[in-house]
Parts: sequence; C-alpha cells; structure tokens
Amino acid sequence: MADSALFDPATVKKLLQDSDGKRLGFGLVPGKSAADHMLGVSKRMAGPRILQEARKSGDGGRGVAGEITLEDGVIVVIFDGSESAVRKPLQQWLKKNGMQKYDVEVMGRKEAEAAARKGDDD
Repeated sequence: MADSALFDPATVKKLLQDSDGKRLGFGLVPGKSAADHMLGVSKRMAGPRILQEARKSGDGGRGVAGEITLEDGVIVVIFDGSESAVRKPLQQWLKKNGMQKYDVEVMGRKEAEAAARKGDDD
C-alpha cells in the first residue's frame, strides 16, 4: 500500500506552500473522473518513485512525474511529456481540493533548464 501522506491533499498543500521555490518531486495519475485523480508530492522522493506509488494505489493507469513548486502564487510543474497530460488533471485536482486560487505553469524539462540558464546570465 502506498504512503497515504504522499497523497493527502492537506499534506500536498502544506508542502507546496512551504516549498519556498524549492522543487519537490511529484507524481500524478489521472483517474476516470476528477475525483479519482491522484497527486503525490514529497520533499525526499523523486517524481518517478511517487508515480510508482500512485499507480499501486490508483487504477494503475498512465501518469506523469517530475518536479513541482509554488512560486509567487503560481504552481510550476516541470516534467518530460505532453502539457495536456498534466495541465487539465492537475487543475481539476486543485479545484476539487480547494486550491483553485493558484495558477498553473507547465514547462518541459528542456524549457525549464533554458529559463534557468537565462536567469543565470542576467
């Protein structure tokens, strides 16, 4: 059985609010409906490991993993894959769990690395 604290909405919200711009691992497995989506966040576990745990607890379907943080009221998601695979399920999960006030920015890993290099050059 997966560690339930990983997927507890109150824990996820607290971790994001306390992240101070630090990247946290995340795993998201979309369910058949918004109520079935599973989002897990951890300071210590990498995204692929969280995704593996989510698949054990959820319907075992496809999912996405990567890094997530909260910066200036915007949830920034960095992962490899399709933006549509994460944006809509994440927004539905946020709305279901009372966190819809946050905007969502989805970035591919290459895009995030390029932005970080550009920030270093400034």
